[in-house]
Amino acid sequence: MVSLSALTLVEFREINLQSWCMPQHTPPEEWPFPETMKPDGLGYMPLYCAAQWIVSCGGSFSFDPKDETYWKPACDALLARLATEEIRVIGFEHGEPQPVPAHCFAGCRVSYPFSDTPLELILGEDLYLWSPIYLD
Repeated sequence: MVSLSALTLVEFREINLQSWCMPQHTPPEEWPFPETMKPDGLGYMPLYCAAQWIVSCGGSFSFDPKDETYWKPACDALLARLATEEIRVIGFEHGEPQPVPAHCFAGCRVSYPFSDTPLELILGEDLYLWSPIYLD
């Protein structure tokens, strides 16, 4: 058995630690549900907004944002397009914007908006998709 005093360094993958420590998924009831952002032309769009656009059928369908059954098909559709580079993703590594390789999204698991991230994703070794709610 290892005593806690013998532990000098515990290493967490940056994405997992960030997901674990930040209260991002269950907003207080007073938070507004974000307005739908229209994907106009070429350019960048937050990942959350793209999923919300798909779920809401372009803003024409109201849904319970805490119900993962709405988010799953939208995220599956996004992941399929991300994995084939039909849609490209820019991430940040050491504070610098970097393209994320398409193969990273093949078979990628998802932590859905407004839901708590499952512990096996937080503590696991596998890459997973997490996008915070975009409010501004």
